[in-house]
Amino acid sequence: MTWRSCTAQGPTPGLLRGAAWGVAGLALATGGAFAAEGAKSGASDVILLAQLITLMVVGRLLGEAMNRIGQPSVMGMLLGGILLGPSMLGALWPELQHALFPKTAEQKAMLDGVSQFGILLLLLLTGMETDLKLVGKVGKAALSISLTGVAVPSPRSRSWRRWYGKWASPAATLGRSSSPRRSARIRSAG
Repeated sequence: MTWRSCTAQGPTPGLLRGAAWGVAGLALATGGAFAAEGAKSGASDVILLAQLITLMVVGRLLGEAMNRIGQPSVMGMLLGGILLGPSMLGALWPELQHALFPKTAEQKAMLDGVSQFGILLLLLLTGMETDLKLVGKVGKAALSISLTGVAVPSPRSRSWRRWYGKWASPAATLGRSSSPRRSARIRSAG
């Protein structure tokens, strides 16, 4: 049996259960490091390593689960981020969420640096795998689809803004994400 045939079948339920216990054990085993880091309030390599392992394991497991039900694995990774964030883990077990993802600027900067590197690698690999001959073949269709994706929602968002008044943020009506601070500035300016 080859490695590709083993990975094509996906993880077994025992492997998933073992990985879940491994993540829980990692969180419990690094408790001393979390406590020590709380005392000195600096960035910790141990916490960064625990963050990366947890994010990779949860993202991979949920990505595999989504593949099994016919969805793209990126949906599972996004769901993993939601589950590990303040919406789920922070609401159900805030101590673990704050211990694993502390609110210190140094710790956030370390995780942000690794994530920026990951985005860079993703974009570089995407560029390396882009076939310009294929882009030439499907370029007109892709351009028309992307223009339609901008042109169709724009009049609808303008009418929605007119209907709901000045307090509706233009970023929200265009379907873009907007920070609460930016929305407050837009509402106060309008």
